[in-house]
Amino acid sequence: MSSSIEIKTDGCKSLYLDIKSTGVEFEAWNQDAAEAELITMWFDLRDREDKEAIQKLVSHLQHQLEIHEEEE
Repeated sequence: MSSSIEIKTDGCKSLYLDIKSTGVEFEAWNQDAAEAELITMWFDLRDREDKEAIQKLVSHLQHQLEIHEEEE
Protein backbone atom coordinates (compact mmCIF):
# COMPACT_ATOMS: atom_id res chain seq x y z
CA MET A 1 0.00 0.00 0.00
CA SER A 2 1.21 3.49 -0.76
CA SER A 3 -0.18 6.98 -0.76
CA SER A 4 0.97 10.44 -1.70
CA ILE A 5 -0.29 13.26 0.49
CA GLU A 6 -0.05 16.97 -0.22
CA ILE A 7 0.67 18.47 3.20
CA LYS A 8 0.61 22.13 2.25
CA THR A 9 0.98 24.28 -0.82
CA ASP A 10 1.67 27.97 -0.40
CA GLY A 11 2.25 29.79 -3.65
CA CYS A 12 5.32 28.28 -5.26
CA LYS A 13 6.25 26.22 -2.21
CA SER A 14 4.85 22.80 -1.40
CA LEU A 15 5.39 19.86 0.94
CA TYR A 16 4.43 16.30 0.09
CA LEU A 17 4.55 13.04 1.99
CA ASP A 18 4.89 9.80 0.07
CA ILE A 19 4.14 6.74 2.20
CA LYS A 20 5.15 3.32 0.91
CA SER A 21 5.31 -0.11 2.48
CA THR A 22 9.11 0.16 2.74
CA GLY A 23 9.47 3.76 3.84
CA VAL A 24 8.39 7.36 3.97
CA GLU A 25 9.63 10.18 1.76
CA PHE A 26 9.27 13.91 2.42
CA GLU A 27 9.45 16.16 -0.62
CA ALA A 28 9.75 19.95 -0.36
CA TRP A 29 9.52 22.03 -3.51
CA ASN A 30 10.49 25.70 -3.74
CA GLN A 31 9.97 27.32 -7.13
CA ASP A 32 10.60 30.80 -5.65
CA ALA A 33 14.33 30.11 -5.35
CA ALA A 34 16.68 31.54 -7.99
CA GLU A 35 16.92 27.99 -9.29
CA ALA A 36 13.90 25.85 -8.42
CA GLU A 37 14.78 23.54 -5.54
CA LEU A 38 13.46 20.07 -4.85
CA ILE A 39 14.55 18.55 -1.55
CA THR A 40 13.68 14.97 -0.71
CA MET A 41 14.42 12.86 2.31
CA TRP A 42 13.79 9.11 2.45
CA PHE A 43 13.23 7.17 5.67
CA ASP A 44 13.61 3.40 5.29
CA LEU A 45 11.19 1.64 7.65
CA ARG A 46 13.54 -1.35 7.82
CA ASP A 47 16.31 0.83 9.23
CA ARG A 48 16.31 1.26 13.02
CA GLU A 49 17.59 4.86 13.00
CA ASP A 50 15.11 5.91 10.32
CA LYS A 51 12.23 4.33 12.21
CA GLU A 52 13.30 6.10 15.39
CA ALA A 53 13.45 9.42 13.51
CA ILE A 54 9.90 8.97 12.19
CA GLN A 55 8.64 7.96 15.65
CA LYS A 56 10.30 11.04 17.16
CA LEU A 57 8.71 13.29 14.54
CA VAL A 58 5.26 11.79 15.12
CA SER A 59 5.66 12.10 18.88
CA HIS A 60 6.67 15.78 18.70
CA LEU A 61 3.84 16.63 16.29
CA GLN A 62 1.30 14.83 18.48
CA HIS A 63 2.56 16.67 21.55
CA GLN A 64 2.25 20.06 19.84
CA LEU A 65 -1.27 19.26 18.64
CA GLU A 66 -2.30 18.26 22.16
CA ILE A 67 -0.89 21.48 23.62
CA HIS A 68 -2.78 23.61 21.11
CA GLU A 69 -6.01 21.65 21.61
CA GLU A 70 -5.81 22.38 25.35
CA GLU A 71 -5.45 26.12 24.63
CA GLU A 72 -8.66 26.26 22.59
